[in-house]
Amino acid sequence: MVYLKLKWSQAILLVKLNLTLMLNKQKRLMKNEGQENRAYPRAKLHFKVEYSSDKNGPKKECYTSDISATGVSFETEDDFDINTSIFLNITLKELDTTVEAKGVILRKSRENEKTTVSLQFTEIDYDNFIVLLDYSLAFQNNENERN
Repeated sequence: MVYLKLKWSQAILLVKLNLTLMLNKQKRLMKNEGQENRAYPRAKLHFKVEYSSDKNGPKKECYTSDISATGVSFETEDDFDINTSIFLNITLKELDTTVEAKGVILRKSRENEKTTVSLQFTEIDYDNFIVLLDYSLAFQNNENERN
């Protein structure tokens, strides 16, 4: 579950957004477009990530493989355990902003001394959630148009 820090007006907008996304997902499933069965779209975007197991601890750096409003995948030399909590700073250079979030490792795969990690956000503020949602929607749509 993702916890967002919201004002009432933001919560109402988020409920409307979720309903719209659910309806669009249902339409895709009915059309059988072969798209992934996800609540929020995922896009293959590469952003710099600084991560640490302690919010104020020393950070390590890597880059995302893909990202959505609810999670991120990245490759690292660290071998995390499943359910490990991690603090992230994701740099969005184009917007001159950094998204701060906390997440938990859901999946990992190890190959050639590198670990690919799939992390689900557990804490992210509303504005950062919307920024990631906008990015993933925009770039997912661009990917779909190319295919």
